[in-house]
Parts: sequence; C-alpha cells; structure tokens
Amino acid sequence: MKRQTGVLLVSIFLISSIHATEANKPDMTSDAGLVTFLQRSDLVMSRTLDRCRDVSVDRSGEKAFHMRATCAIKGNPEEDLDCPDYRIEATGTIDTVKRATIRRLTMTLVCTG
Repeated sequence: MKRQTGVLLVSIFLISSIHATEANKPDMTSDAGLVTFLQRSDLVMSRTLDRCRDVSVDRSGEKAFHMRATCAIKGNPEEDLDCPDYRIEATGTIDTVKRATIRRLTMTLVCTG
C-alpha cells in the first residue's frame, strides 16, 4: 500500500508539473505572446539577444509570421559597446496555439560610431 501511494504521488506531481509548464507558455494568437515565446525558446534569440524594442509582427494567415525588432546584445562586452544592438528580421510558422518556429532569422549589427 505504501508503494502504491508513492507511485500515485509521483504521478500526480508529474501531471501537475506538465500542466503548469503548458499553462506558462505564451499564447501564439497575440503578437506579445508570439514574441515572448520566440525570445524564450529560439536557441539563437535566447542566447544572443536581450530586451527588444520597436517590435512589429505581421501575420500571413493563421500560420505564418514576419517579425522585425531591434534587440540589445546579451552580455555585450565593454569594448563592443559602440555596437550595442542587432536589428533582426525573422520569418516563421505558428505550429500550434502554444508553439511557433523561426524558419529564417537575419541579424544585422547596429553600431553608433
């Protein structure tokens, strides 16, 4: 009986963790949700870019998007502060209401000097 209770508790914990994770994912139906998801989940964006500004999202139907933004470089070393941002253009697909994928990403370094 004790073992069955332990298995039941582990199962409940795993199921609730999965539901909590799914609930925390942004909704792709809003532009803000799409941008938040991409910044958190895309490997290049999450490792390279910090805060983004001047963000615009254009949608083509329900399944495609084009995003433009200027984003600060994450962990930019002091000697590179004259080039603080990347101007990005990303196109991709909205796979489900909880998932999107960047299919093409262009990053152009923005320098002040």
